[in-house]
Amino acid sequence: MPVPPPRLPISTTALALLVAVSAAALPSSARPAGAAYGPWRSTELGGGGYILNIYQAPSRPEVFYTHIDVGGIYRSDDGARTWRMLHGGLPPLPGITDTAGLNLDPRDADTLLAAVGSVWFPPHGVYRSTDGGRSWEKVLSGNFYGNHPFRADGQVLARSPAHPDLLLAAGVGGTHRSTDGGRTWSLVGLEHLNPVHVQFSPYDPNRAWLCAQPWKPNNADRAFAGGLYRSDDAGLTWQRILETSPTELAARADADEVIGLFHAYDVRLSRDGGRTWQSFGEGLDYSVPARPTWHDTEDRSNIVAVKDGAWVTGSRLGTFYTRPFGSAAWTKIPRTKPVENAFGRPWWGRMEVKGRHHFGGAAGAVWLDPLDPARWLFSDWYGLWRSDDAGASWSLSVDGIESTCVHCIEPDPHVPGRLHLGYWDLGYVSSDDAGRSAHRERAGHVNANMKAVAVSLGDAATLLAAGDGDKGRWAANTLWRSRDAGATWSMLTPPRTDAAARYNSVVSHPDPRRTASFYVVAHGPVADTAGAGGVYATDDAGETWRLVSTGLAPEGAPFFRDHIAHYGPELSASPGGTLVAISVDHGGLARLPAGEDKWQAIAPPAPGQPRSIVADLRHPGRHFLSLGEGGLWRSDDDGLTWTRILDRDCSRIALDPHAAGRVAVGTADNVYLSLDGGDTWRAYGDGLPHRWYPVPAFSRDRLLVGTIGSGIFWRDL
Repeated sequence: MPVPPPRLPISTTALALLVAVSAAALPSSARPAGAAYGPWRSTELGGGGYILNIYQAPSRPEVFYTHIDVGGIYRSDDGARTWRMLHGGLPPLPGITDTAGLNLDPRDADTLLAAVGSVWFPPHGVYRSTDGGRSWEKVLSGNFYGNHPFRADGQVLARSPAHPDLLLAAGVGGTHRSTDGGRTWSLVGLEHLNPVHVQFSPYDPNRAWLCAQPWKPNNADRAFAGGLYRSDDAGLTWQRILETSPTELAARADADEVIGLFHAYDVRLSRDGGRTWQSFGEGLDYSVPARPTWHDTEDRSNIVAVKDGAWVTGSRLGTFYTRPFGSAAWTKIPRTKPVENAFGRPWWGRMEVKGRHHFGGAAGAVWLDPLDPARWLFSDWYGLWRSDDAGASWSLSVDGIESTCVHCIEPDPHVPGRLHLGYWDLGYVSSDDAGRSAHRERAGHVNANMKAVAVSLGDAATLLAAGDGDKGRWAANTLWRSRDAGATWSMLTPPRTDAAARYNSVVSHPDPRRTASFYVVAHGPVADTAGAGGVYATDDAGETWRLVSTGLAPEGAPFFRDHIAHYGPELSASPGGTLVAISVDHGGLARLPAGEDKWQAIAPPAPGQPRSIVADLRHPGRHFLSLGEGGLWRSDDDGLTWTRILDRDCSRIALDPHAAGRVAVGTADNVYLSLDGGDTWRAYGDGLPHRWYPVPAFSRDRLLVGTIGSGIFWRDL
C-alpha cells in the first residue's frame, strides 16, 4: 500500500512562517472575487504585456475595447473602469492572443474585427465577431503580428469615416480591402511592405495613407520595405509619396492637414496630404534621443492625435503636449502624481517600488473622448491610464486586465494556499490565498524571468529556483535561493559559469530529512567533468554541487533543453531515490536507479516529444510523463514500463501535494483532471479564455492554470 512521505519537524523560523501565512491564507468573505469566466476566475495581479490601443463604441459610449501585444482582447461595459477577456472565443492555437489591431463598427458596439498573429508561430489573420467577442469567425488569412518591434505604431485595420462598410487590413506582405463590413476581402497589393499604420482621411473620403517601416521577421525568408503610400481612390490603388515614412499619422477633419511622427521624436506637418512636410516640433522636449532605447524615455514618442481644434502628442513616459490649430508651438500639460491602484490596493508596478516605473513606461496610444473633452485614456507598457481633466491627473485602469505569461506554478507542500509563481517579464511572484490574488511586491524585483521553483520537502523556508540574471535576458542562466519562503532571494554561484549555461528544471530531493538537497539540470554537452551539461545535485542548498551524469548521454552530446519558453520539468525524483530524465530537444529518456551511479537509456513508450515529467511522492516508483501528441503516460516501476493513461496532445503535468490521486495535465486545447491517479479523466477547461497548453497546479481544493498571455485562472473543485 502506498505510504506518503514522512512529515518531519521543521525549524523554528519555518514554523513561525507557517503560522503567519496560514492566518492570512483565506481572504475575507466580503472581498469581491476576481473576474469570472464560467467556473473559472482570474487571479488578481493587474497588467502585463503591452496595451496597444483603446477604442470606444460610438453607438454605446460606455463600451470600450482594448488589445494587448501577446495578451488578447478586452472589453469594458462601464466606461473603461473594469475589463474582461474576449479571446476565449478564438480557436486555441499558438499565437492567437497576439493582437495587432481591432476595429469597431460605429453602428453596432458588438460588431468588431481583430487582426491577430505571432511572429513566432504560423500566421492567423483577421477574425470577425457580431456578438461582442463571445464568438469569432475567421474572415481573412494574413500576416499580422501583435508582438513585434512596431507594435505601438498606429493601426493595421482602418474603416472609412464616410462609408462604414469600407475597410482596409494592412498585413505584412499584403494589404486587403473590404466593402461589406469585413465579411469578405480582396487583395489590393503592397505585398513588399511592412505596414505599421493605415488610415482613411476624415477630410477627403477618397484618400487613405499607409505607413511602412523596413523589417525582416524572424519567420520570413525575405525583408519587407518601408515608405509612405497614399491612395486617392479609397484604397483600390496606391502610390509611394515618400521614401522614409512616419510611423503614425493624425489628420484634421476640417482641412487637408496631417501630422506625422518620424524616427519616434520628429513631429512634422503636411498641408498637401503627405507629399511634403515641414518641421512641427516647436515647444517639444523631443530631440535626437540621448540613449538608444525605444521606451522609458522623454525624448521618444509613439503618439500623435487630434482633438477639438488641437493636435496632441506625448512622450514614452506619459508627458503630453497640445497645440491648437494655427498655434506657433506645443504646450506641455502639467501633471500631478498618478493614482496607481489595482483591485483596490496599491499596484505592484507603482512608482515608489524600487526599479519599477510603469507610468508611461512606453506610452503607445491616446484616446480622446469626442463627447467629453476632459476624458482621456492612454495605453502603456503594463498599464492603461484614465484622466478626467484632459491629462492633468491620471489613474490606473487595469482591473480585470491580466496579460501575463506564466512559466511555473509551484504549490508549497507545507503551507496550504501558498503558491510560488514564476512569470515571464515579472520574475518571482507569490500568492498566499490559493491563487485568488498575487503579490509581486512581497519579494520585490527578483528577476525578469523565473522559470522553475522548488521547495524543500523538509524545510518550508528553503527554496531553490532557476531564472535569468536580473538583466532581462530570455534565458534561465542563473540559480536563486531563498531562506525565508520566498520573501527575499540571493543569486547563487551555479555549477556552470560559462555564458552558455542554462537551468530550466529544479527538483527538491524526495527525502524530507534532506532539507537542503536539490537537483538541477544544466544544458550543454554531457561529460563526467565539472562544468559540463547534465544533472547536478546539492546537499547544502546550492553552496556546492556534484555532477551525477555518467551515462546520461553520449560523451559531448547535449541532453537538456536550452530555451526557457514552454515545456515543463525535465527531471523527476521518486521517494525511493530513482531519477528519471527527459530530453525535450532530442527525444530521449533515461533513468538513474537508486543507489547506482550510471544512467540507463529508456526507450520512449510511443512516438512524441517529451514535454514534462513529474514523480508522485505518495507512490514510490510512480512517474507521469507527457509525450506531446504521444499522450500522457504513467510508470509504477520507476520508468521501466509505461502505460498510456490519456490519449491527448499533452504538455505540463501537476500533482496535488495535499490530496492523493489528484492529477492535472494541460493539453493543446484544454486542461484535464483525474481524481484517481490517472485512471479516469474529465475535461475541465470550459470557460477558460486561454486554452492553449495551460500550466496546471493545485492549491487547497482549487485547480489553477497558468497561461501564455492571460495570467492565471482558478476554480474550486
